[in-house]
Amino acid sequence: RMNMRMNIKQNNNNNATRTFTSSNSPTSYLKYWLSHKPLPPRYTLPWTFEMIYICIIFGCTGSSTMLLVRPAVSNLLKLEGTMKDGPWAYRVASVVVMFPVYPILLMTFGTIAGRHVYFRHFAVKMISRFGIPKGRLDPRYRGVTAKRAKEIDKEFRKW
Repeated sequence: RMNMRMNIKQNNNNNATRTFTSSNSPTSYLKYWLSHKPLPPRYTLPWTFEMIYICIIFGCTGSSTMLLVRPAVSNLLKLEGTMKDGPWAYRVASVVVMFPVYPILLMTFGTIAGRHVYFRHFAVKMISRFGIPKGRLDPRYRGVTAKRAKEIDKEFRKW
């Protein structure tokens, strides 16, 4: 946990300004929000709550993606249909439009939820399956030595 402490400083005009500092590293709240948060040990109560939190983020992302993709395919591409009943042009267009939208929304929702690194890893992994090298998508993903990359992969757990 990060212990936040609020400092109130008086400036020249006798106006109080509030700044947040931390007794722990990182000192910036933004850095804390975007930093890696390790998962708790498996099958503990904090781990269960973390998994529920992550599943909620994935659920919100999927629902939001469909809310954006359906109107985009219907209005912009002028294709009417459903994934179940077709036509095939609608199905293919939905998947093609969904491909870039889902990772972007996953990163957005993950960052808002304070799990930026976790969901960045997922987004890079998703996009890299289409042949784009992971290092080109995110230099920090593989911008380290091979030994450190293996350590990162060991540290990163899906569940």
